[in-house]
Parts: sequence; structure tokens; C-alpha cells
Amino acid sequence: MSLPAIGTRLSLSSHLGTVAYTGPVAGTSGEWIGVEWDDPSRGKHDGLHKGVQYFTCRVEGAGSFIRPGSGIHYGESFISALVKKYADPSTSTAPETGNEHEEKEETVLLGSSLGLITVQAPNIGKVRQRLAQLDRLREVSLDGEGVSHPGGAQELRERCPSKPIRGYSCYG
Repeated sequence: MSLPAIGTRLSLSSHLGTVAYTGPVAGTSGEWIGVEWDDPSRGKHDGLHKGVQYFTCRVEGAGSFIRPGSGIHYGESFISALVKKYADPSTSTAPETGNEHEEKEETVLLGSSLGLITVQAPNIGKVRQRLAQLDRLREVSLDGEGVSHPGGAQELRERCPSKPIRGYSCYG
């Protein structure tokens, strides 16, 4: 398992933080991740262990060391979250039918900050096709989608060639 880059945003048990150090810590075995937590009360120190300063925190006492492994979520790229939310066909449950001229009704699960909404509509595929044209969307919201980094610039240009990206912040 490779260690995350310094500055990577992460989430652990719903607590958000930023990677400030990766590597060994004297007097211990294995690799560690030094994290500065968004909520300083989650921290235990300022990156100092047994007299060695591994990293510093902007807020005193907001840091701690964690082991790399399961339970840590590094989020996903802006473009990946955008495609998943607005252009992913896996959110529908279209019934299979043999007659292509028959009007198809689908059940679609729409995500919201308050939960999921189930909608049944005929030919919802046409609406989905329009939403999938990401460069035609006027405004998008990825709040709560766990975006931690922009992703590949090339993929972003390909999927959204005519859109400037404004108001971008990671995990928070």
C-alpha cells in the first residue's frame, strides 16, 4: 500500500483531516501518517514525538499519528464525483422489456442532502442523457460527495470542455 501525498485530504470515522507527514516514527515499527485534524480536539499533539518534530500544525494540538489501512477514506476526484452524481446510469432500475416501442418506466434514486428520493417516470433515460452532457450543466453541487482532489486535468477538459470550475474546495 502506498502512502498518501502530503496535503492529501482524508476522512476517518467521519473526522476530516490533512496529511502532514508520512513515513517512519522513531521508536516504533512500520509506517505512519501524520494528520492535522480539522477539529483540533481530535488531535493529541503538534507532530512532535519523543523530541522529534515530524510536522507542525496550524492549530496547536490538532495533530496525531495514525496507521495506514482500512477505515481511511481519501475521497475521490472532482470529475469522478461529478460523473457518478450526474452521469452514472447505475442509479436506475429499468425493467427489461422486449418491445422497444413500448414506453419504459424506470425507478430512479435521486440523492439529496436529506436522503434518497425515489421517482418513477416514463422515458427517464432522455433526462439522464441530458444530465450526462456535463458541459451543458449550468451549475452542479458536489457537497457531501467526498471530493478530495481535482483529478486529471485532461479528463476534466474532455468531460467539461466549456466550463470554468469555481468554488472548489476539498472535503469541506
